[in-house]
Amino acid sequence: MTTLIQPDPNTLRVSYHPRRTDGDAISIQCDDPAHGRIIIAFTPELADRLATLLATATTSPRIGAAADQLRAAQRECR
Repeated sequence: MTTLIQPDPNTLRVSYHPRRTDGDAISIQCDDPAHGRIIIAFTPELADRLATLLATATTSPRIGAAADQLRAAQRECR
């Protein structure tokens, strides 16, 4: 099952959690009208990778091609 989360941008919070045992974590917290509060924790390395992916998403040819395919499929369903 896939769940689309559409956070309220005014509720986005990022926190750093230093820990002695399991390693540090970075969390993203937001409120989604359909699902309530969402909290996701990442390792610092994964958070860095996610930041890079998000920063390049609008200019990536691969992501752009996937978006074009979705747009075409949506047009066909109408």
